[in-house]
Amino acid sequence: MDIWKIDQVDALREEFLSRLLAASTAQQLEEVRVAYMGSNGRVQLLTRQIGQVPPEQRADFGKAVQLPDIQKVYSNVGAVPVTSTPEEFAAHIGSEMGKLGRLVQLSGARID
Repeated sequence: MDIWKIDQVDALREEFLSRLLAASTAQQLEEVRVAYMGSNGRVQLLTRQIGQVPPEQRADFGKAVQLPDIQKVYSNVGAVPVTSTPEEFAAHIGSEMGKLGRLVQLSGARID
């Protein structure tokens, strides 16, 4: 694999991890997710370069771009990274709020 591609993956990993660990709210985590894992995110843009990688090196490049260490950080906080558009994510959150809001009402839970 060309050294510049390895450097790109390493730089992307460091930047992604730094921003991920700096996020302190759900909104910030979502912004980082979209910026890196979204359909036009930096990881996806780098993945699209796989055609420029020699065939015998594509498997290694593909594994490196999956950023397993970043996936582990998400897993450690109980998150499952998925790609979606902001609209799809907003619809998912709305759906979850509806379900969980009703559950909270039924449970009688209150904030003291």
